[in-house]
Amino acid sequence: MKKFSILFALSLMWVVFSCSSISVNYDYDPGNDFSKFNTYQIYEEPIEGDALTKNPLVRKRVFSGIDKALAAKGYTKSESDDADFLVVTHAGIKDRMQVTNWGGYGWYRPGWGYYGGGYGGGYTDVSYYEEANVVVNIVNIEKKELAWRGVATGTLSDPPRDQEKWQKRIDDTMAKILKNFPPPMK
Repeated sequence: MKKFSILFALSLMWVVFSCSSISVNYDYDPGNDFSKFNTYQIYEEPIEGDALTKNPLVRKRVFSGIDKALAAKGYTKSESDDADFLVVTHAGIKDRMQVTNWGGYGWYRPGWGYYGGGYGGGYTDVSYYEEANVVVNIVNIEKKELAWRGVATGTLSDPPRDQEKWQKRIDDTMAKILKNFPPPMK
């Protein structure tokens, strides 16, 4: 069971960290003055049930990717309790099902050729897959409330064997999630 959990978490992270197959969304509270955000801390306490908590090696890579993305934007990591914002990251997996109805008369089915003939024809493909989400929350420490959230979503696949390549993909994904942080000022 433990081996399965580790492989499961590794699979989760691989999908989300292969940038071409992910979608990223973000939302924010316009009541925050993001220009006051200069320093940050990463919330490092384990989160119960979190896929990142289940794999500490991937979790460290994610934290490193966040540090690189925020440093590139000019933010400084604070080692004391005087940070302006807190970064809270977690991940999860959902089972998904895709149903494709290939219709009725006259369709082509790979390996079967053309078919049809008035009996209704057609066929339905059902496939199951796992979808992973990585969430990066920015918490306004002064207000003690969520200020910004970025979410990356993708389909699970096998993790890479090259650790450097994997870290690069994680870094790229964290940069992609944090691309719109801070949000554009009006």
